Amino acid sequence: MTETEILRGAVAAFERGDMSAADYKKISGGFGTYAERGDKTHMLRLRLTGGEADRGRLSFIAGAAERYNASFLHITTCQTIQLHGLGADAVCALVDEAAEAGIRTRGCGGDHPRNVMASPLTGVDPDEYFDVMPYVRAADEYLAALDDKVKLPRKLKAAFESSDRNETHATFRDIGFVARPNGCFDVYTAGGLGVSPKLGLLTAENIDPADVLMHIRAMVLTFIEHGNYKNRAKARTRFMRDELGDGLYLAEYEKNLKKARGEGIKRVLAEKNVFPAADGAEPPKGERVFCQKQPGLYAVRWIPVGGIVTVKMMRSIADAVSRSRGAALRLVPGGGAYVINCTAGEAGEFLRLTEHDTAVYDIERSAACIGSSVCRSGIRDSQELLRNIIAAAKAAKLPPKSLPPVRISGCPSSCGAHQSGVIGFQGRVKKDTSGTLRPAFAVFVNGNGELGEERMGEAEGVIFSEDIPVMMAEIGKASAPDFFERYPENLAVARNIIAKYANAADPM
Repeated sequence: MTETEILRGAVAAFERGDMSAADYKKISGGFGTYAERGDKTHMLRLRLTGGEADRGRLSFIAGAAERYNASFLHITTCQTIQLHGLGADAVCALVDEAAEAGIRTRGCGGDHPRNVMASPLTGVDPDEYFDVMPYVRAADEYLAALDDKVKLPRKLKAAFESSDRNETHATFRDIGFVARPNGCFDVYTAGGLGVSPKLGLLTAENIDPADVLMHIRAMVLTFIEHGNYKNRAKARTRFMRDELGDGLYLAEYEKNLKKARGEGIKRVLAEKNVFPAADGAEPPKGERVFCQKQPGLYAVRWIPVGGIVTVKMMRSIADAVSRSRGAALRLVPGGGAYVINCTAGEAGEFLRLTEHDTAVYDIERSAACIGSSVCRSGIRDSQELLRNIIAAAKAAKLPPKSLPPVRISGCPSSCGAHQSGVIGFQGRVKKDTSGTLRPAFAVFVNGNGELGEERMGEAEGVIFSEDIPVMMAEIGKASAPDFFERYPENLAVARNIIAKYANAADPM
């Protein structure tokens, strides 16, 4: 029986009611698909290495969304694209069709190596140390091949960062490679968000980029030897450090690195990129247009609110990329994208195309998971909360920079990376004075993902969902016109306002 036949059998059994949702998830997750809330529709996650989508992949994604009547698409915080609202037959067909188009869904869920992440502007960013994309592609290919040969205790997330911005949170992933000014990587391991979050441990310094696969192999071997196969709640790589202690963990990693060196793993070589010719035109003005390090080429930022993309917009983006000389999409870990390698004329076209579907307020650049209206595991609706906060900010006529981007997760899994945000929210419930459980969110403040400034947000209390938009508008008024202009003073102001709402026994 082929893998696709296994999926088809599981989908059919689940649709008939002969398989529980929990048992179905154990099978479907490995194919990158999950049943949505209500069990009538499905989501399929498309693995885009380093968040990169060229014209061929974009054309496939837009066509698939149209052919199979997807409700919408979602750009995730791990640089993948999810198709939502699919029928059961569509999911099974798309797994094969995506593979034929060079897009994997295998390993996009379940206990598998996940999509390997990259700085979204790597290769074109004037401020980066070097282009990490060749190493990202090699790592993703290596992990995909390894996935058929080993069984991991839980998912494994890898990320590469080309600058100090640490947009991929490479310093707190299961394994992360951070580019340094000397052309080498520092390696961080056994970190992660979610329950019992940890910053990654600096595991190796100044490694030759050609050796990245040896370090990935060492991480995999260490995870297999010391990961917890019995308790899923304690099975991520960061829990190995609790069991072993950091000293013994590092010793075990070093032991497995020596073993990996003896296995003849290939070294990864840098690649020479080919870029389109500039058109010599005057580039458009605006804060969403960025000069690339290639003269005459530009990147255009596009951040659909909440990472939600309509099928119509995906088709428009795909068609515009197809008409270009060599533009491509690079997904942003916060739920947006850049269109890179644009000529000046093309940059203007993409600006116009996205001007009514992109963040204007800083709060609109917030990251949010898909939320409980869609996700069966979700506790609260992250997308609804974000929409309500934005509506409150606009109703209060706040200046665009009065509120910072926030991060929202609908449950403890931290798919919205709430623990890394200046302000973060995690879906919860809270009792009112009558003892009734009401929708609520735990609030975290002062998280930071920037290199050298990493810290997890501090829990400030639990607030009723209906109070949060009003609370955020109050924070925005107190912080206007620019939240970060008086930072950390405005953070202290925000804490005081949050405390007032967190201490409320009933919605205010």
